Amino acid sequence: MSQINREHFFSNHALVGYGLLVLLALGAPLVSAQPNTEPGTKETMEYRYWDWGVTPKRDDYQVQLLRLALDKTRSSHGAFKILRVKAEFSTPRVRRELSRGKIINVQVGPWRRVSQSVGRSADPAIRIDIPLYKGLLGYRHLIVRSEDQARFAAIPQVSALKRLVAGQVRGWVDTDVYRANGYQVQDSSNISNVLAMLNAKRYDYVPMSIVEAPLLLESQAERGYKMVVAQRPLLYFPLPFVFYVSIHESELAQRLEEGLRIAQSDGSFDELFTRTFAAEIALIKQQQGDYFVLHNPLLPAHLQKVPSFLD
Repeated sequence: MSQINREHFFSNHALVGYGLLVLLALGAPLVSAQPNTEPGTKETMEYRYWDWGVTPKRDDYQVQLLRLALDKTRSSHGAFKILRVKAEFSTPRVRRELSRGKIINVQVGPWRRVSQSVGRSADPAIRIDIPLYKGLLGYRHLIVRSEDQARFAAIPQVSALKRLVAGQVRGWVDTDVYRANGYQVQDSSNISNVLAMLNAKRYDYVPMSIVEAPLLLESQAERGYKMVVAQRPLLYFPLPFVFYVSIHESELAQRLEEGLRIAQSDGSFDELFTRTFAAEIALIKQQQGDYFVLHNPLLPAHLQKVPSFLD
């Protein structure tokens, strides 16, 4: 989905330019409206999706899946609108804004424990327990400096990797997983800083999902970093990604869950996933068994075995 269409806020087109200046001056996130569905008798339901804006393939898939689910429920729930809000929020800020429901009211993130009651926690949310990636985002490639590519390819066992230092973004659940498995990790405030520190040799490598790693390097190409995605070793740990909806939007959450379950039943969910990630799936199948497996202590027992495209 694209960036917020400011004309959504102004009925008089002559005021659009002025309105943009005001919104930008206030630091409003950039958003774009997707076309409305056909108008119906029911009130249009508005989903304001948080877009990280760094790895578009992942966000594009998540938005396509969101639209698929809402299309499946058009007859029962009526018209909908999707706004794609692009903003570089920190992890705590995303959770806070989602809970408030003013700027965004839906996002995708790794499974985490949340309170679904207002007042029970600082940032309550509605979690929809339907994994979106069939375990795919649990597969991690390592971003390394070009000069170190051969060094990583020759790593014989996990103990050698644990002697090196990984860089991660502060607040990501990945950091806790790596530390719980005995990996050395240092964190920083955002992904741009993490890559800058890798370039400066403060870290030895940066693990990112197999979907995101190459896209992340592309997004940083103008910085002139000499980095590559190492073909091995590959890491894996169970990490289901799910939709979260604002605690104030229970009807939106109910509709989204219903639509996802319909898409699962009729095969359109699987078709979208397979079509989108055909290259990544083929690569993992080629490397099957050639990766280090980590335990994810943050997941309850019933989620330790994530439904997988390899099953």
